[in-house]
Amino acid sequence: MAHQDIYTGKSNGQFISPFSFKVDLMRQLVLIPFEKDPDIFYNQFEVQLSVLSAGTYKIAVIAYKLNGSADVYHQQGYPLAFQSSILNAPAFIETIFDSCFFTFSPADLDLSISFRDVHNRAVILKIAERERKDKVPFTLLAPVGVISKKPLSLPVYYMYQMSFARKNYCDIKISVGGKFHKPDVFFLPVDKSSNYFTRYSLDTFNVDINPAHNGFMEIKEIGNKNSFDIESVHYELKRNNGHPEIKKISVQRDRHLCAVEFSPSFPDILALKNNIFLTGDFSIASDTGAGVIRGTYQIGNKQNEINIKLHPELGWIPRERRLILRLMFKLVKIFRDWPKNYIWDAKITRDENGCYFMDSIWKRII
Repeated sequence: MAHQDIYTGKSNGQFISPFSFKVDLMRQLVLIPFEKDPDIFYNQFEVQLSVLSAGTYKIAVIAYKLNGSADVYHQQGYPLAFQSSILNAPAFIETIFDSCFFTFSPADLDLSISFRDVHNRAVILKIAERERKDKVPFTLLAPVGVISKKPLSLPVYYMYQMSFARKNYCDIKISVGGKFHKPDVFFLPVDKSSNYFTRYSLDTFNVDINPAHNGFMEIKEIGNKNSFDIESVHYELKRNNGHPEIKKISVQRDRHLCAVEFSPSFPDILALKNNIFLTGDFSIASDTGAGVIRGTYQIGNKQNEINIKLHPELGWIPRERRLILRLMFKLVKIFRDWPKNYIWDAKITRDENGCYFMDSIWKRII
């Protein structure tokens, strides 16, 4: 049911939004876990490839540590983005890789990277997978948010064209300081094959929703518009007695899109009555129908202080038809459940000059 009779006066054509998106430039990644045969410091490597505006690419390697933190080895000019908000106590080390080769084709995957870590040990990572053309990739919402103790955003990271490395067609080399480590094995058969837990995405689309904010909020003059863009974010509005309410917001990079929809539409903050409290539902979905994150929102105005809460309490609901993947998502609950313990709290105040300020933060309830 739509919100009724919740405003004071009429809209003057102004609009303010508490929501924002930040899009990462990463395009491909490979995750190489070896938790059952760990190094004295590391138990997983993540290789990332980002494409810059000039078309050149840069590489970063995240070395996940046994104590929950991470070392991020990156080339000069790598567009660091989510790493500082998701990882715990990360160390960023600009690195000249001794070798750096990372390429996909319809038939093969070849990765070869070597560098020296902060302990002056040689790290060598190699993956060679053949016969990729027989695989049927899937889409995954990466559960990266589960590792963050103090998140600065809701990380909605879509891994398109996702695949596991098949044991019979793949050679994996993990060497740290001259010692070889065995890659972890996945417990379910996928694509009629046994697999390593090493997995990769040929097409990533990473969006940080509502990065933490503490400061001024800009008021926009939108008149009677119901569709417009603010800093690459597209807004679709629904009018309630002339007041602009947010029906849908979305952000796009190339062919991919991430959209947040509200039901009922999110109310006009600038004209809310005092001492009012409203609730509704929201969903976050991609352009491929790969699945949806669902949750609830709350907004209250008490003594002219507006408080907002977003809670994706239903988690991620995948729409995978293949039985084996439906089974995987059911058994490995982390894939579906990680957004459930994220909560966004925002407080919006207005000063004597009519300026608005917002203090917002994400927290995890564990």
